[in-house]
Amino acid sequence: MATTLPMTSAQNHRWIILLIATLAQAAACFFVQGIGAISVYIQADMGLSAFQIGALVSAAQLVPVAGLLVAGELLDRFSERLVVGVGTLVVGIALSAAVLAESYWAMLLFLVIVGAGYSTAQPGGSKSVAAWFDKSQRGFAMGIRQAGLPLGGAWATATFNVHARLLDGLAGVFWLRLVSADRHDNIGVANDYPTGRRRE
Repeated sequence: MATTLPMTSAQNHRWIILLIATLAQAAACFFVQGIGAISVYIQADMGLSAFQIGALVSAAQLVPVAGLLVAGELLDRFSERLVVGVGTLVVGIALSAAVLAESYWAMLLFLVIVGAGYSTAQPGGSKSVAAWFDKSQRGFAMGIRQAGLPLGGAWATATFNVHARLLDGLAGVFWLRLVSADRHDNIGVANDYPTGRRRE
């Protein structure tokens, strides 16, 4: 009986890790996936053309094309908590600066930086899930974790328009995102691997 308790505890703990990874993914995607929902406010506040608002909405999505490769390499060299934590800090700082941005080009630059920080969230959580689940349930667990992508976008779409009106337009939305970024930083990515497994 005593020998089965640690195994049961580990099995329960992995689902908590999965929940944390999914929530962290949703928080990371909250702004990046949801910026399209407030594009009308950005365009009105800054007087942008259709091309400019399109570039702004896409800015945070471009960097991860290469940034995911860099983040993956960093995760092979350093701990997930460090890599994802630094990435989240980058997102928070860039969004803080975006609140104060007074020009289109400044906001575009800050959103590109947001994309760089966001790049760490994808492979980081995936590695945690892979470490905690064996082959028989790894695909199922990864599917749940990846559901954080549309969850974050839906969460942002459902809340951004309301908060943009209640919190004085675009700046209020950015401050809302900062709260989400701080929450993501506090959630982090658990990298205490299950007993008997080690980082490869």
